[in-house]
Amino acid sequence: MKKTIFTIALVSLMFIPILTLALMPPLKENKRAEKRENIQANQVQRKTDSEVRKADIEAAREEKMKLRQELKEKLTEEKCQRIEERINKKVSLFEEKKKSHLAAYENLKNRISQFITNAEEEGYDVTKLKADLAILKEKINTFTQDYATYISKLKGSKNYTCGHSEGDFKGELVEARALLKIVHEDAQEIREYFQLTVKDDVKAMKNQTIDKTEE
Repeated sequence: MKKTIFTIALVSLMFIPILTLALMPPLKENKRAEKRENIQANQVQRKTDSEVRKADIEAAREEKMKLRQELKEKLTEEKCQRIEERINKKVSLFEEKKKSHLAAYENLKNRISQFITNAEEEGYDVTKLKADLAILKEKINTFTQDYATYISKLKGSKNYTCGHSEGDFKGELVEARALLKIVHEDAQEIREYFQLTVKDDVKAMKNQTIDKTEE
């Protein structure tokens, strides 16, 4: 009886470690699973960090572009204001010059007209001078119209300083310069006509022989 009990006890002691080992989870498998989980967690973290960095970089880039655009708009606005101020000054200057030219031409016409009247009263033939005066008036009218067109174009160029392409603005300035050139040519033509035609005809008139026989 005692021997049987001893045998049973011995067998039980032999199976306890085996049972314990059977009940314990595999250590290597646990470590591999834990390692896989750590790797996956690290991958997720790296992906998250990468996405955050990309988002930060994109936000910084957009902010930089926004600031650059704001600065560009500010500089453009300031440039437009400076250009408009220069154009306004130029318009004022040429309007004053126009007044000065027209006043001088008006005085010239009056002097010639009065000279013709006086000469005619003295018996001179002033037919040629009257024709000269008519042509001179036409040239002065042309000058006046061309000058007004130029100033109008110059004023209109202000509308192209902002909100339009630089090419449009430059195109307006090119047209304005072309008109100003025409104005200068008109003024030159008036001077030359007076110097080379009117004056010569005045001299020719003075050389006329008139009958001053007293009544």
